[in-house]
Amino acid sequence: RVHRLAAICKAGLGHLGFTVRTGAFFDTLVVETGDRTAAILARARVARINLRELDGASLGLSFDERSEE
Repeated sequence: RVHRLAAICKAGLGHLGFTVRTGAFFDTLVVETGDRTAAILARARVARINLRELDGASLGLSFDERSEE
């Protein structure tokens, strides 16, 4: 279930034009966010979504058993 949610997210991010750097994965994705990183982080915090800032141009996100579609 966790991997399926991550795979759905990866596909959706690709459709939105984001590059997902993660090749093989189970529950964690690395997404290139470019100059949108700060804005995405701010919106995620308001929505109480925990993202990990990897650098100024990419974010990490992980899924677990509590993740919902």
